[in-house]
Amino acid sequence: MQGERKTILVVGASRGIGLVIAQHLAQSGFEVIGTVRNDAAAQSLRTAGITPLLLDVTDRAAVAHLPQDLPEHLDGLVYNAG
Repeated sequence: MQGERKTILVVGASRGIGLVIAQHLAQSGFEVIGTVRNDAAAQSLRTAGITPLLLDVTDRAAVAHLPQDLPEHLDGLVYNAG
């Protein structure tokens, strides 16, 4: 489907290089979903045109539930959380 925006998941998008990557992708025309650990960071992403997804990668149950929280198709992944 030509012309559709590609969707990228950026894990660890609340600050630092993850935030810069998410912002750059959003400004480049990608649909960006960025994981964050709290509501304040989520609001910051919304302001930048990024769809926030609350996720703590150290929480096994949350990670196991992750596929249900994502769109059916992702075009890319930036795993930046540590």
